[in-house]
Amino acid sequence: MDDSGSMGSLERKVGNNFSLWTQNILKSIYSNIEFTYMLFNTTARVVSKEEFKHDSTPSGTIVSFALKEVIKFIDDYNYANNYKKTDIYVFLISDGDNLSTDNDRCKNLLPVLEQKVKVIDYLEINLYYDKRSSLYDTLFSSKKFLKYKYKKDDDMYNFIRSFFRLLPN
Repeated sequence: MDDSGSMGSLERKVGNNFSLWTQNILKSIYSNIEFTYMLFNTTARVVSKEEFKHDSTPSGTIVSFALKEVIKFIDDYNYANNYKKTDIYVFLISDGDNLSTDNDRCKNLLPVLEQKVKVIDYLEINLYYDKRSSLYDTLFSSKKFLKYKYKKDDDMYNFIRSFFRLLPN
């Protein structure tokens, strides 16, 4: 999840609520499941569940660092040999405020990440603007990205419902 300065307390609350709902539903479906938490701004790092819930940091956002860190994490833990690719889901939560020069780097990393995971979900929490961000449009180039924009509470329900349609019955 994006923890840059532009992610205010309301955006973080929405992101944490989405994370909580998703975890609870996945735990009810799968008996053996692992969750890994990552925060990103101008850096990206794996954190504990408790750290994941903390307030944002006063910095900008470079999403390609998060994508690189996810790729590195998957490679370092040898998920390709230990799990089926179809068992790895990535959830990216942001307000869409990304360094504009970073979007091309994101676009170049998407094919690498797509080869390692089943789906990459992107939840854009944008409470103040109707227009999609340039990051959202960049991620549209990926066939494995499921993209949703959050503006009101009903959007969360629709996003979670759409994601869980992809899971096996």
